[in-house]
Amino acid sequence: MDLETLREEIRKKDEEIIRLIGERTALAKEVGIYKKENELPVRNPEVEKKVIDRYLEIGRRYGIDDTTMASVARMLIEEAVAAEERILDE
Repeated sequence: MDLETLREEIRKKDEEIIRLIGERTALAKEVGIYKKENELPVRNPEVEKKVIDRYLEIGRRYGIDDTTMASVARMLIEEAVAAEERILDE
């Protein structure tokens, strides 16, 4: 493949990743609704640690650095927390 073709493939993957983040955020909103109805706190450090650990494990399978995977997991957790907080504020 030439460079432009490779870059186009990366752009397609970026679009797919962003779509999946959107789907994940929509699920976080559903979690927010559940937490609101059941008067649960938005943050749960135990769950957040499990998410990070899961990302590290999966990342290792694909040869991705732990620091990168931990950063990705933390950013997605923050996105989910923000989505849940918007639900709780309604």
